[in-house]
Amino acid sequence: MKVGDKLVCDNGRTYTLFYGDDDYDFSLINELGVTVTRISEYQLRYCLSFDERYQQLLCVSMDHGKPNYTKILRYIEV
Repeated sequence: MKVGDKLVCDNGRTYTLFYGDDDYDFSLINELGVTVTRISEYQLRYCLSFDERYQQLLCVSMDHGKPNYTKILRYIEV
């Protein structure tokens, strides 16, 4: 996994991996260039598991205190 890789999700959006901070390996950037969340590589690997028994949903935003989750459909390396 590296900065610039893309995640195509079932919510119809594509997110790009970007630089994280001291606590997280990556930031997820939406199509508008806005950071929607930060995530560690460890957490992201669980979301990328295409075996449905192990795949976790990816939280991409908060709506009035309620998390919005999506499923990763495809991982694109650049």
